[in-house]
Amino acid sequence: MEELKSIKFTQESNTTLALWDVEPALVQRLADKDIHGYTRHVDDIVISSTRTLEQSEIAWVVSQVYGALLHKGLQAKRSKHKVMRSNQPMMVLKLVANSRASLPANERSRVRAVVHSFCKAAESEAVAIAKLEGDLPSVRGLAYKVKRFHPVEGAKLVDRVNQAAKLISERRGA
Repeated sequence: MEELKSIKFTQESNTTLALWDVEPALVQRLADKDIHGYTRHVDDIVISSTRTLEQSEIAWVVSQVYGALLHKGLQAKRSKHKVMRSNQPMMVLKLVANSRASLPANERSRVRAVVHSFCKAAESEAVAIAKLEGDLPSVRGLAYKVKRFHPVEGAKLVDRVNQAAKLISERRGA
């Protein structure tokens, strides 16, 4: 007799599997109403349409999604429920998704501030080298994150971080 091996499901995989049997019918109901944009990444559901939907249509779509979740014993977090119009930034997984994926302006501004502070600290003799070396991977990662979505702006940030890393290396050798 073949032994059945146990499979460990993470919370993420449980969420991914939770709607497997109700999603096809939900997508079909949406398509029947000429709404063809349904995507879900783990527990983030995004529904989009190429045409402007009336308020009653939006209410119907929301009721369909909430109904599918309720059918599986799940609840949507109402505080995260958003209706975004085409003249607004459409956020999906914390990225702006209107025409092409990009980071929101406030996130880019935050990363610029982090890089600026890090570079100033690298120039200062008052900040311990060990602290700077500990922060370097995180700051470098943020700069590369910006570079993935905004190549020109990100390249400048990466260059500044690399210059700071060189300063840190020189300070260590001195």
